[in-house]
Amino acid sequence: MGGTGPRGLLKVPRDGLIERLRDDASRMTDVFAGLTDEDWTGLMVPHPYMGPSPAMFYPVFQLVDYAVHAWDVREGIGEPHGLDGDAADLLGPVIFVLWQATADVSGVDQPFTVGVRTSGHNGGDTRVDVSADGMQYAPGDVSDCPAVLEFDPATFVLTGYARMNGGTVRGDGDLAHAAGIRPRAPAGQPRLPVGRGTPLPARPRRRRRPPAGAASRGAPPLRAAPQPGSSARAPTPISAQLRTGCSSRWSTSRSAS
Repeated sequence: MGGTGPRGLLKVPRDGLIERLRDDASRMTDVFAGLTDEDWTGLMVPHPYMGPSPAMFYPVFQLVDYAVHAWDVREGIGEPHGLDGDAADLLGPVIFVLWQATADVSGVDQPFTVGVRTSGHNGGDTRVDVSADGMQYAPGDVSDCPAVLEFDPATFVLTGYARMNGGTVRGDGDLAHAAGIRPRAPAGQPRLPVGRGTPLPARPRRRRRPPAGAASRGAPPLRAAPQPGSSARAPTPISAQLRTGCSSRWSTSRSAS
């Protein structure tokens, strides 16, 4: 097929893409089902980001892909969306594994420790030690950490996967910024080092697709106030518009999921 990556499939008919998906999913499931107990942890398979990883990594991270990339799709097309609570709870502990395996610490000149506090089913306090040798983490008291980063489960997952810059900073904001752990980039892509003063990469603003039948997503046109005695309805107060908008978006999101 012409092109590389997903863009190379843009001209493939939908039926062909669905058939390709079903075939790939069937073959992947067969491979996973064929793993023995010894293969699960003993068979090491190379991965472009994580390096050599036990075979169990692949079925486990399929769950990551289903959750995070479903979020990506809805974010990309501008649909109201959020990360499912059960999925976010499940993936929270994975973020520490991801950081430990992929963190680029080449810019760290002095070791430092920060605390990470997460809520949710798998939440808790975790101490994160960062040095030029890598990142280590362990559950523990974070009250003496100079900086603590607080996350709800979804924000933690999306921040860990560089989908957003989130979290609440308690304490040394500069140190917390230095702990913005970002993964090593694969070959051919710029590196995103970790270190005090490292600027967060700017994310381009995406243009949202206007809803069906809407000319644009700009501000609504100004309306003249109704004249006394006219039958024109008075404008809806902003607070009521917000409540109505939130309700309709939530309904759309729930039905879409």
